[in-house]
Amino acid sequence: MFNHTRKTIGLGAVILAAIVSVGAYAFTASNTVPDTKAGSGSGAITGYTVSNVQYTNSGGTITAVQFNLDDAARVVSVQLSSSGSWHDCGASVGATNLVTCSGLSESAAGADQLSVTAAQ
Repeated sequence: MFNHTRKTIGLGAVILAAIVSVGAYAFTASNTVPDTKAGSGSGAITGYTVSNVQYTNSGGTITAVQFNLDDAARVVSVQLSSSGSWHDCGASVGATNLVTCSGLSESAAGADQLSVTAAQ
């Protein structure tokens, strides 16, 4: 009789384990995970050509700078002196990709360069 009880307990444990695993599968099978994209690639980084630069000067202070880019840009910034602040100009607009940076207050005497950063 002892041997029969041991087999019954072992069979009961196997059946219980099967029920638990099927129940766990039922919960995990109902999950939905959306597709995602991943990858890597490379592309050339080329510079912009800046042309038709015009400054607005008021009493020795540069208050605006305007220029054209040879291609469209979403983000454009300028720096008028090597130790000066960068100014956000926004994006280029129109067929000529005109950029206008206004609201500046830079000393014309201290302006020693025009640096432009632009990105698509």
